[in-house]
Amino acid sequence: MSANAHGIFWCTARPWEQGRQTIIRRTWEGKVEDLLPGTVSVGNRIHEYGGGSYVLCGDRLLYSSIRDGSLWLLPLTGKGRPVLCVPGGRKAWFGDFSWDGKRNVVYAVQEDHGGEGVANRIVAIQLASGAITPLLHGNDFYLNPRILPMGSMLSYLTWNSPEMPWEGAELHVANLASDGLHIAGQGMRIAGEPGHAAMSHLWMPSGELVFTSDTEGYWNLHAWNEHEGVRALRQAPEEHAFPQWNAGGHAAAVLSENAFITAYERDGSMHLAVCGLDGRTWQELSSPLTTGGRSLAVHDGAVLLEGGSPCLPHGIYSLAIPSGTAVPLAQSFELPLPGDVELPAATTEVIHTAAGEAVHVVVYRPQEPAAAPRVLIRAHGGPTSQAEPELDLRMVYWTSRGYTVVQVNYRGSTGFGSAYRRALLGKWGEIDVDDCVAAAHVFGQELQAPVFISGGSAGGFTVLSALMRDGVFRGGACYYGVADLTLLLQDFHKFEDSYLETLIAPRTDVATYEKRSPIHHLDALHVPVIFFHGRRDSVVPVSQTETMVRSLVAAGQVVASVIYDDEQHGFRKEHAIAYSLDAEHAFYEHLLGAPPPQLHPRLAIHNEHLLHERG
Repeated sequence: MSANAHGIFWCTARPWEQGRQTIIRRTWEGKVEDLLPGTVSVGNRIHEYGGGSYVLCGDRLLYSSIRDGSLWLLPLTGKGRPVLCVPGGRKAWFGDFSWDGKRNVVYAVQEDHGGEGVANRIVAIQLASGAITPLLHGNDFYLNPRILPMGSMLSYLTWNSPEMPWEGAELHVANLASDGLHIAGQGMRIAGEPGHAAMSHLWMPSGELVFTSDTEGYWNLHAWNEHEGVRALRQAPEEHAFPQWNAGGHAAAVLSENAFITAYERDGSMHLAVCGLDGRTWQELSSPLTTGGRSLAVHDGAVLLEGGSPCLPHGIYSLAIPSGTAVPLAQSFELPLPGDVELPAATTEVIHTAAGEAVHVVVYRPQEPAAAPRVLIRAHGGPTSQAEPELDLRMVYWTSRGYTVVQVNYRGSTGFGSAYRRALLGKWGEIDVDDCVAAAHVFGQELQAPVFISGGSAGGFTVLSALMRDGVFRGGACYYGVADLTLLLQDFHKFEDSYLETLIAPRTDVATYEKRSPIHHLDALHVPVIFFHGRRDSVVPVSQTETMVRSLVAAGQVVASVIYDDEQHGFRKEHAIAYSLDAEHAFYEHLLGAPPPQLHPRLAIHNEHLLHERG
C-alpha cells in the first residue's frame, strides 16, 4: 500500500478474472477507481511467478506487467494514458521498486530468465530514458532495495540457497555514486547470518535505518547509523516482520523525524505501536484490527493499512493516531450478512500435545450450541504461514452448520518466534501432524463430536499424513495437496528449490522422502477423503491428486474427487469455491449417515458401498 497527495493506492485481485490483479486508487475525496481497467495484470510476486509491482514517482505511477515484464508510467493528473518505459518480452521481470526522486531513478529487483537458469539482481532504471543499469549481482537472491530519501545509500536484503530468506537473509547497505547508477566502494553487512535473518527495513528522515533481526528469538526492532552502528530499539516476544514469500510489503512506516509506526504479532494477533528512535518511546495504539498490518502507510495523522478482525471484513482501513478510530476505505464484503447469519465467536488459544508441546490455535465456535456438534480441524498452507483470527466467510459457512472450526498454527507457523517456526525444520509431515492430532483430541473430547480435517497445498500434505493416524479423524478434504514429495524435487522453481531439503532431508535421502510421502503408504489410509484440484495448477501438478485417487480406488478405499479445468493453485473462481464448500460439507455428513449428496453437478463417491458395509 502507498499514499501521496494523489490518494491511496493498493493492488487487488479481480475476482472474476483468473489470476488478474490491478491497482486501485481511492482519492482523498472518497472516489474509488481502477487505474488499469482491462489493460494489464500487476502483482507483487517476483520469484519465478512472473512478478510485478508498482511505485509512486511524484505525480506518476510506475508499474510492471506480469504478462511480459514491461514497465509503464501512468500520469496521475489529467487524463493521461500509460506510457511505455521499458519494453517487455525479454524473459525478465521487475518488481519491489524504490524511487529516488533526487535522480529520477527507480531501484528494482530483476529476475532474468533469458540465460541458463534464473538470475536475480538489483538494477537501476532511469525513468527519463528507460535505460537499465545492473547494480548488484552474484548472490542467489535479492529483495527490498530501499533508497535513503534524498541521500546516497541503498539498503537491501540478500541470501543464498539452501536457506530461505526468513532463515538467513542478510541486510546490506551500499553507497551510491553521485549519478545513482553505480556502487561506490564496498558495501556493508548490517545484520543477518546463517540461522538468523534480517527482514523488514525502513529508512528514517534522519538517516537512521530501522530493521528487524531475530537474533534474540523474535524479529525485534533495531536501528543502525554510520556513527554508532547497530543498537536494539525493543526486545520483546513480538514479531515485527513476516516471512517474505512476496516482494514488497512493509510492516513499518515513518511517522516523524524520529518515530515510526510498527505492526507486530503478539499472542497470535496483530497490534500497532509508535516507536521512537531513542529506544524509550513506545506507545501502543488502540485498534479494532487483529490481523494484517503487512503493508503500512502514514498520511495526515492516520495510519493506512490492510487488515481485519473477527468482527470486521478484511479490507483497507484508516486508523487515527493515537485514538485508533478506524474508518473502512475498502472492504472485501459488507456487513451485516444476508439472512441474519450470525458471526462466529473467534478466539486464540493454546493447547498441548501428548508430549506437552504448546500449540497455538484459532477457534471459531457457533454462536449457539449445535444439536449435533462436529469439529473441523484446518491445516493452513505454507507451511511457513499463519492462521489469524479474522472474519472469514468460510468459517461462517461451517459454524452456521454446527461445526466448531479449529485453525491450527502448528509448529513451523509464523508469529510465535523463531524457535516455534524452526521446530518444523526436518520434521515436516511429523510434528505438524502431531499438532493437528492434538487439536482433534482436545476439541473432539470437549464437544464429544466427530472430527474431520481439511487443508490446502502444504496443508493438504498435512491432511493426508494425518489421515494415516488410526482412530483420530472420520474423514478429510485435501485441496491441491502434495501426495508425492519426490516428484516436487524433480521440477521446482528456484525460490523453493532447496526448501524441501530444510523441511525434509537432503534430496539424496530418497528413503526419507518416500517415507513421508502419503502415496507410498496407501495401506495406512483407511479414512474416507475427498480431493479438490485445478488442472492449471503450476505449483502442485494435478497429476498428484489424480494418481492418489486412482490408487485409493484400486485399493478399495472410499474416495471422491473434484477437478476444475479452469482453476489453479488456490481457487479463485466463485463456482469452484462455493461448490467445493458444499461438496466437502455434504461428503462429511454422508460419512455420518446422511443421504447421498444432492449436488449439481453430482458428486461421485468411489467405493461408496463400503460405507454401509463398515457401518
